[in-house]
Amino acid sequence: MTTLQIANPEFIIPNLMHVLVITDPFYKPLYVPRVRYLCDFLVRQGHQVELYSEETDKTDFQHSYPLTVWRFINSKTDWIVKTFWTLLTDYKDRWFANKVIRHTKSIPDVIIASTSYTFPLPAAHIIARHFNCPLIADLRDIAEQAPNLLINRYNLLTKPFVGIYNRLNVKRRNKVLRKAYAITTVSPWHQKFLKQFNPNTHLVYNGYDRNDFFPKPQPTNKFRITYAGRIYNDTVRNPKLLFEALRIIKQNNQMPELIVDWFIDDKGMAIISKYAECYDVEHLMLYHDYIPQKEMNDVYNASSVVVVLSNKTGEKGPFGIMTSKFFEALGAHRPILVVQSDEAELEHVVKETKAGCAAKNQDDILQFLHLNYDVWKHNGYTLQKSKSDDYDRETQSRIFLRIIGQLDKSSLSTSYQK
Repeated sequence: MTTLQIANPEFIIPNLMHVLVITDPFYKPLYVPRVRYLCDFLVRQGHQVELYSEETDKTDFQHSYPLTVWRFINSKTDWIVKTFWTLLTDYKDRWFANKVIRHTKSIPDVIIASTSYTFPLPAAHIIARHFNCPLIADLRDIAEQAPNLLINRYNLLTKPFVGIYNRLNVKRRNKVLRKAYAITTVSPWHQKFLKQFNPNTHLVYNGYDRNDFFPKPQPTNKFRITYAGRIYNDTVRNPKLLFEALRIIKQNNQMPELIVDWFIDDKGMAIISKYAECYDVEHLMLYHDYIPQKEMNDVYNASSVVVVLSNKTGEKGPFGIMTSKFFEALGAHRPILVVQSDEAELEHVVKETKAGCAAKNQDDILQFLHLNYDVWKHNGYTLQKSKSDDYDRETQSRIFLRIIGQLDKSSLSTSYQK
C-alpha cells in the first residue's frame, strides 16, 4: 500500500485502498445520507469503494460506486421463520456475510460497517475475519440511547420476545465492537458510552452536504414554521411545548400569517393531529408527504423557522439524539427552534453554532418566534448567521479518512481478532 500527500494536508492518506462498506437498509426518504456521502467522498479521494446493503425500499439515488443489495424477507411467513432462526443462530448476518464474500472482486484493505441498530455488524465481523482486514464500526443509533423505547412499541404478547431479541442483539453488537479496529459515532454521549467497549472511538457528527443545503432566502407571504422528518413517538420527539406556545399565540390573536408545515409520514401525522386537536390549533397545520432530499433546501429556505423536535434528557434518556435534520437546517442558515431542549449535547451545539434557540419552556419559544416574526415582517424572510462550517459532511468524512490513514502496513497485516 502506497501513500499520497494531499493538497493543504492535515495528514497522509493511503492511496488506492479497497474500502468495503456495508450498511443496514436504505429507507426512504433519506437513504442513509451519512453512508452515501462517505462513499462518494472516498471515491473522490481516489479509493476503490464497494457498498453492500439489504434491499427494502427501491434504491433510486445516484451513486459513484458499485452498490449491491439483496432482499432477505420475501413474505410474512418468511419473516417469521427467518427472524426466529436469526434469533437462535444469527442466520441473517451469516447469510449476508456469505453473499458479500462471494460477490466482492478483491480482498478489501478495510471494512466500514454502519448501522442504526446491530445488523450488519456481526456480518462485518465475519467478513473481516475471512479477509483478515481491519473493521471500522459506525454506529448511528444504539439501543441504550432510549432504553425500553423499542420494547414499549409492542403489545403485551410480543414484548417479552422483543426484549429477548434486543438483549441478544446488544450482546452480539458489543462482541464485535470489542474486536473492531475503531468505532465512529454521532454524539459526545455515544462516544463516551461506546468507549467502554473500545477506547479507539471517534466522534463524527452527521453533518450536512454543502451542495444540497445552503442559504437562499425566499420572501414568502406566510410566516412558515417547518418540521421535516420522522416522529416515532413523543418520548424522543416531544411537541407538547410547541403546541402550548401555538395555543397562546392563537388566543392572543397574534401572528395572523403563521402556518405550520409538517413533512411527515402517516404515523407522524397521527401523532401531530392529536396534539393539534387537543390544543385547538388544527387550522394552523398543513401536512405534506416526504419529498426528495434535493428539494429540501428550497423547503428550508422558504421557512421562517425550522423546528427540530427533541426532549429533555432524563435518567432513562433519551441520550445523544443528534438528528440530521438539525444539521441540514444549520447548513441552510435557518433560525432553528429545538423543542424541547435536551439540555445536553444538542443544546450545546445550538449555542456553539448560534443556530437559534433550544427551548426549555413556553417563554423561550414565544420570544424566539416573536423575534423572527418581526424580522420576517420587515424583510419578507429570515436568516440565521450560524457558524456551520465545522459541521458539513466533508469535514466530518475527513475524520474517517484520518482513521483509515492510521492503518499502516503493520496494522493491515495483523490478523483480525478472532
